[in-house]
Amino acid sequence: MRDRKIRILTLLPLLLLAVWSPQLQAVGLEDIPGYHTANAYLPSHAAATATEGYPIFTAPFRCEITSILIVPAAAVTGADSNSTYLNLINRGTAGSGTTEIGSYDLTTGNNLATSDEKVLYAPATPLAVSDGNVLAFIFEKHGSGLLVPALLVQVTFRSR
Repeated sequence: MRDRKIRILTLLPLLLLAVWSPQLQAVGLEDIPGYHTANAYLPSHAAATATEGYPIFTAPFRCEITSILIVPAAAVTGADSNSTYLNLINRGTAGSGTTEIGSYDLTTGNNLATSDEKVLYAPATPLAVSDGNVLAFIFEKHGSGLLVPALLVQVTFRSR
């Protein structure tokens, strides 16, 4: 019985610290300093498909978008006459914005290599967005279009 009392008395300060310590409160992602990433998967875009778009990121809190990159599942060789442009659009909090923040045109000389990261957005001054701000990825068809493989899109952001 005495050993049990000693163990309880030994643990009591730790229990009190855990209950009243502000440092041990639950935190959200916005409270964790540093950079965070969000990934989106985009299915392949057939050459015959009209221009199409997908939401790729919704800001979970006020943050700064520091970079956006893609990783293709297969290689693509760009072409001038029949092409697809890859565009990043800031849709805003209402989801209707049209501001292009980054792009990569798959024209002659602009290619994608299998599993090779391609940075589409990495500004000197990050884009400040509000909670709920939506970013979209647009496959813009030119001419007869160009087959684009499935893509991994990685958005890097930090709290502001």
